[in-house]
Amino acid sequence: MSDGRRPGPPEPPVPSTLLDPASEVGKICHDIVERVRDGKLRVAEAFSQIGDALPIDLDDEERNTAMDSYFRILSKHASSREAAAKRVHPGAGDSERRDDEDPEPTEEDEPDPKRLRGTTEEFLAKAPWVVQQELSGKKLNASLKATADIVYHGIRSLSQVKASLIGPGKPPFPDSEWTAMLQGRCVNFDNVFSNLYGSLGDEKRTQLNSELELVQKGTSSSATRKVASFGEWHAAFNPYRNAVEYAFPHRSRELRDYGRYVEGLFIALGDSATAQRRVIEFDKAIRTLVATRRDIELTDFNDLEFRRIETQYIIGAGVGTGSTTSGVTAHE
Repeated sequence: MSDGRRPGPPEPPVPSTLLDPASEVGKICHDIVERVRDGKLRVAEAFSQIGDALPIDLDDEERNTAMDSYFRILSKHASSREAAAKRVHPGAGDSERRDDEDPEPTEEDEPDPKRLRGTTEEFLAKAPWVVQQELSGKKLNASLKATADIVYHGIRSLSQVKASLIGPGKPPFPDSEWTAMLQGRCVNFDNVFSNLYGSLGDEKRTQLNSELELVQKGTSSSATRKVASFGEWHAAFNPYRNAVEYAFPHRSRELRDYGRYVEGLFIALGDSATAQRRVIEFDKAIRTLVATRRDIELTDFNDLEFRRIETQYIIGAGVGTGSTTSGVTAHE
């Protein structure tokens, strides 16, 4: 199933053998990077050695892409070391001191270990997962970037972000699930269905007081009604879609196409309780995957993990489905 979008030409990927530390070439290149981090090799020398380590049969595009990836890693490391050195010895290179004059002993001669560890920004610049992301060359599309930006602020400043949502046009949605959505977590459809259609009197309500602070009134009800049928799933998905489109309007098309896809699964598998439970569990697994990964969308049907979940719950009797019948996929 295609959403009709035509993305621009992707950047050429780096051959996996050049990135995988388990491969011969990858191990050599990663060892060179580690020697730079340990202070045993200069960046310029490392860059030259990495170039020599790459296979001679690479075409120009593959070689340049690989060199660019390693250059970014080495450059970030060099910048971090330079910034750390300036913090530890802020007066180094002061032109007012004569070259033959012994420096006055200062507390900077015994640097604080906390300062030597660097700032959070410097740590993140060389964190292992950041290095792997740089080497992979994979980029988020515009929609995923917009989502990541909102989630970032939702995690850092939840109260302010939620306060800004209160106003005309805000769709009804459980407070706990607004929090989950804004922080990039999977929304609980049982809570949505129970709060909006089962226990409205107990729902935790949020309002602003005179000092623009969030005030919680009432008690939070637990999910007393479980989504167990196509109709109940649809009753939970619609307010979920409305809430997501209100906070993440760029996801409108994604939600529309995904909703049609899941509805197609319900129709294709029939109206038995077992079949409908399988689709409901499949939907929850996919939404959990997307919330956990944050680098795919609900409509990335060709993602390998997406297909594995589809096989588990829809195509065949996967672990935990409790069924021995097979189904069909709606996007084929």
